[in-house]
Amino acid sequence: MLKEQKDAHLSRAMTMHGDYLLRVCNTYVQDWAVAEDLAQDTFVNFFQRVFKTPAERS
Repeated sequence: MLKEQKDAHLSRAMTMHGDYLLRVCNTYVQDWAVAEDLAQDTFVNFFQRVFKTPAERS
């Protein structure tokens, strides 16, 4: 998959789910700045795992 496609998928996921994830994170930490960091880290970790090749997953 091309980098542009990966970026588009990430952008779309953040648009669709970012606000909800941010609110969930804030519910736990009660600090918007920390919640933003957690939400961003969640997206980065998720997409790093999703876009690994099958050989990298083993």
